[in-house]
Amino acid sequence: MRFISTMALFLVMPLLAHGQEQRAALDLHLLIEEALVNNPETQATLHQVDAAHARIRQAGALDDPELTYMREEMPGFHWNEAYRQKFELMQTFRFPSKLSKETEIAEIDAEHSHHEYFEKELEIVTRLKSAYYELWFVQQSRALNQENNRLLKQFVSIARTKFGVGEASLQDVLKANVELAKLENQETVLQQQERSAKAMLIAILNRKPDDTLGVAVLADSAVVTLSLDTLQQLALRTRPMLLHDSLAVEESRAML
Repeated sequence: MRFISTMALFLVMPLLAHGQEQRAALDLHLLIEEALVNNPETQATLHQVDAAHARIRQAGALDDPELTYMREEMPGFHWNEAYRQKFELMQTFRFPSKLSKETEIAEIDAEHSHHEYFEKELEIVTRLKSAYYELWFVQQSRALNQENNRLLKQFVSIARTKFGVGEASLQDVLKANVELAKLENQETVLQQQERSAKAMLIAILNRKPDDTLGVAVLADSAVVTLSLDTLQQLALRTRPMLLHDSLAVEESRAML
């Protein structure tokens, strides 16, 4: 039985299980593009950007003119017997400095919305990658578990045969059956984890709940040559929420 455990422990992980070979491989880059287009959270944030730009035009425009029509001196409040009637056209003009100030604030607010949109994109991509890598790990774990299950069944059959001819003990057969039951239970757990990872991906992609997904694959790892200090400086310059906070200071100054 020790030989059986050793073989199962040091089995090289297969790239794909037999059932996975028939399913199409997922492309992470295409999934990211799909999520950015179809995810409802990114779409809602994009609508906020459009609304913020519309407010710029409104802030720089004059108020709507008011046209009124009046009748006066009506005997007995009879409308048709009024002695006088007049039209009035009124237009409110704001001070140029106030108009430019409101436009500036609206422009800063629109820039705010842009950074919020970019931050939402980062959030969606991060969640998508996390679910994708979780799916890859679970699928590879299932592939390994299924291969171990296949080999262990062979070992169980051999152990039973040897027990029948007196070359193995009953204890070896029982231990092999226990290990096989553990693998089958683990397969049930991994199946549930795979369904959960797929459900998360489908939700992020805004697909139908009954949609199916293929096999997650990993591309060749890219080598990062930048130092930690360089990466930190790059994050400080480009992280949308940091730029968002700096604009809040400018907006406060503009409102003074």
